[in-house]
Amino acid sequence: RDIGRCYKLLSPYVETSMGIVSTEDFMARFCSHLNLNNEVQRCAILLAKKANEMGLLSGKSPLSVAAAGIYMVTQLFPQYRKTQKEISFVARVSEITIKGTYRDLYNNRYQLIGSEIAPKDAVDNLPDS
Repeated sequence: RDIGRCYKLLSPYVETSMGIVSTEDFMARFCSHLNLNNEVQRCAILLAKKANEMGLLSGKSPLSVAAAGIYMVTQLFPQYRKTQKEISFVARVSEITIKGTYRDLYNNRYQLIGSEIAPKDAVDNLPDS
């Protein structure tokens, strides 16, 4: 009861002073820790925005969306390729989580990845898991 009362008293102040962390915020941090350039980061953010607009990732954690998005984009550019294990370490999500979220992205890869991100032949060569 005391905890509930304290929560009710504090919640108006906490909600106004704290912002919601978005997938894009995580992507910027993870790309930095993975030593990926701004172009890879931009492409990953575009991919996440499209996936969100399409409603593909509703109910998924922003952490797992960011990790899977970065994994997918790095697979498009061989010079920046990262493994699920490397991304898992930085994002602090399991490789299984990345694999599952990536699968959702992969199934819609042609709708998600337009020419502003990568050419069609790069999309054709994405790994299926």
